[in-house]
Amino acid sequence: MAVIIGTPFKSLANASAKARGLPGIAAVALPQPVLTGETQDFRPCVDDAIDEIIFALTKWQSPQSKTAKADTSFVFEGADYEEALGNMNDGFMARRMGDGFPLVPPTKERVEWMLSGTNLDPEEVVASYENLYHPITVRIIAINAVMAGARPEYMPVIIAALKAISRTRQPHFLFGSAGMFAPVIMLNGPIAKEIGVNYGVGLMGPGFRANATIGRAVNLIFTNGVGQVPGDQGFSGHSMPGRYSWCFAENEEASPWEPFHVDQGFPADANVVSVVSARGSQTLMVESPASNVAAAIAHAVSGCTVGIYSMAYCQLVVLGPSHAKMLASEGWKKKDIQRYVYENARIPKWKAESMGLRLKEPEKWQTVTSDETMVSMLRGPEHLVVKVAGIPGTHFSTFIPGIDRIAVEDIEKYKPKAWDRLLQAGRARAQF
Repeated sequence: MAVIIGTPFKSLANASAKARGLPGIAAVALPQPVLTGETQDFRPCVDDAIDEIIFALTKWQSPQSKTAKADTSFVFEGADYEEALGNMNDGFMARRMGDGFPLVPPTKERVEWMLSGTNLDPEEVVASYENLYHPITVRIIAINAVMAGARPEYMPVIIAALKAISRTRQPHFLFGSAGMFAPVIMLNGPIAKEIGVNYGVGLMGPGFRANATIGRAVNLIFTNGVGQVPGDQGFSGHSMPGRYSWCFAENEEASPWEPFHVDQGFPADANVVSVVSARGSQTLMVESPASNVAAAIAHAVSGCTVGIYSMAYCQLVVLGPSHAKMLASEGWKKKDIQRYVYENARIPKWKAESMGLRLKEPEKWQTVTSDETMVSMLRGPEHLVVKVAGIPGTHFSTFIPGIDRIAVEDIEKYKPKAWDRLLQAGRARAQF
């Protein structure tokens, strides 16, 4: 058997083969523009590849695996600690084991410290992503959390986020697509305050350790655990800044409605993480009345260019508290916003098709014959997720277009029994 793939995906094919226990795979690479149809005259490329295809089908033999046991430890030396630390970072980046930012040395002592953030066995498998390298164990998570600069009290959130992602089709888009996607990790419940996750001013920006390192740890695990090496196995078009880190919490106190996790059936005091595989973000700067805010959301959704219309994908709007209060004061509930956006995020059929958007479902649109018919960008109202975060007094919200459904997971089951003592230790260290 042989596979024909685009040139950028050759290393990904080998990675997928290794994940299935194969030392190699007969892969014939053709230029990506040929496979996507961008190049119409494909004959020269195919002619050039004929001999390679015949060889792959008739003579190619799987190489004997000569892979030695993977290194489980590294030693980096220097004239002093600073030089050794620099050598470690250079060595890790040379092995494509980082994200480009400086890494914290994952020493045995630091990893054990990180493992104190959960009661799970270090060798327990938390998540497994089809077609990609080895399963993700608690120890792998701890190692990468150390490298990211995280603290033990962040471990339950990181574990829950990875588990949530594994239960959806998000891995297909995060790991196996040329599209640009990044995991948006969002918290609900008391744990956000307990561990210091920002939900106020600048919540999606720098300056907050929990936000920065939780998101960074998840993305480092994608690189070192899943095997999504940027520019290699991790083929993702332009990629996006969110692949460094994207994490925040909902501002439940500033919301006029029930928080997201309560909408999902969790108790108000539950600790829950939710993850959206996002395709970017768009600022919504809108003044009153409330109808302007709803219209701005619908306009943003109607401008999505994800290749299809009538999307069954999660589209996330993070309302600033002022926008949320404005809507609520005029009688809007979350379901009203969802219904309004579903009914108004529509464009003429001819415009959708002129942008290359194709219809997948539902069937009610397949009977449409008029090019002027307004077709919906959302499959249904429930595909718009509404959260509240930020600070009052500003007329800003953020629209985050997503792919696949939102992933949700309870955090509580991953916390250690000595949770309160862990938090106290963290607060004591924070005084320095």
